[in-house]
Amino acid sequence: MITRFSSTVVCFVILTLMSCSKKEVSSFDSLSSLTKEVISQKSFYSLNHGHAMLSVEEREQLWKFKLSFILSNKRERFTSEQRSIVVELNSFLLRHGMKELLKKPQLGNQFLDTRLPYFSKHFSKEQLNILLESPLLLPNLVISDIDATYMNNLFQSTNNFNSVQVASATSRPEGGSCTCRYDLGCPGSSNYCINSGCQSNPSYEMCGVFGTSNCTKRCSGGEPNLSIDPLGGNPL
Repeated sequence: MITRFSSTVVCFVILTLMSCSKKEVSSFDSLSSLTKEVISQKSFYSLNHGHAMLSVEEREQLWKFKLSFILSNKRERFTSEQRSIVVELNSFLLRHGMKELLKKPQLGNQFLDTRLPYFSKHFSKEQLNILLESPLLLPNLVISDIDATYMNNLFQSTNNFNSVQVASATSRPEGGSCTCRYDLGCPGSSNYCINSGCQSNPSYEMCGVFGTSNCTKRCSGGEPNLSIDPLGGNPL
């Protein structure tokens, strides 16, 4: 038999869960409409295509929100080293700001060139891609669960980003475009960012820390399913 006290406790738990759920939805609602469309995409192409269209303010709001979300996500199974890395990424963004990182992409490049070897000891390259390069962010995102299969599904999916207007007459074919800067942009154990000879497009950034650097190489194995280069790019 349920006592009055037990009923009260049950009601309290239910109300608390409802409140947390509302807060989560409300926090995502603080993002712009375009940002919410971008982060919910299911393909690598759509994610980066949309990310290139965001304004400086939208990019900064997105990445501050994303890193805060990851740090506060109780479903994550981070080690102390992994959590410290996320805190370091957040501090780096707060210290420089998105506008400075877009104006001076060398800041992000130097940061990753120095810190990526250490980061790679504690996160897989697929996890690092979602953690610091890809704008993907869903309410059920758990970095600890990201693996090669998850990333391959993103790479193999087709574009479904409705807000993108394609100008194919002025776009280069995917075959000549650079698609990565670091190995974290190439999912799979035998896939590395090593192929040169591609064309780097300085008018948009989709590689490096928070997507603030242009891509300089191509993956040796599977490539993102890109038919054309993203429009938009560095809004500065």
